[in-house]
Amino acid sequence: MNFTYSLDKYASVFGKENTRVVSYSNVCADKLDLAEHFFDAFLPEHQSVLDGLPPLASVRPNQSFAAVNIEVIRVLNSFHIQNGGGRNMELRDWYMAHARTFDLSELFSAIGSNIALLRFSDASSAVVRLHDAVLAAYAGVLVDPVRKGCLFEVGTSEIRVVQPRYLTNRAARAALDKVYAAFLQASCRTSGDLPAD
Repeated sequence: MNFTYSLDKYASVFGKENTRVVSYSNVCADKLDLAEHFFDAFLPEHQSVLDGLPPLASVRPNQSFAAVNIEVIRVLNSFHIQNGGGRNMELRDWYMAHARTFDLSELFSAIGSNIALLRFSDASSAVVRLHDAVLAAYAGVLVDPVRKGCLFEVGTSEIRVVQPRYLTNRAARAALDKVYAAFLQASCRTSGDLPAD
């Protein structure tokens, strides 16, 4: 949630004077095309690359996966790390390509019945302090559209959080185990390793 960590890392490597901060929320709120905004702000001499491309879709770009899929991927990654695997995109990509080949109805039902909605407000004192700190530290490198006195307009959102008690459902756990076993089998076939007994 504290995006200053990422900003500070970039600034420490490239120098704050070589860093630019764009509010994705402001670009979307102003209904600007992300590609056009990027080229206008950073590569105006190459704007012609976008000529003839269709306009920004009516849906918000960069949509997240559904909460059930995020949870399944999170748990599969957890299994993989516990079994000595690394955290990378291979497991996620495999799952998204093969999820439909499994009957995950019990698993999705168990996850769905354990989702809580948490209300998050940008007006909270912690977020206001965060905005103030970023505005003070990066005032000279903010790229339009910029909001006066804040990084982006204050709003509230509901964050869907999966409560892990669904893992006590035997059918849900069995489905996760089956998917993970299939991933390991597929990984062994592609890498040439034999699966362990």
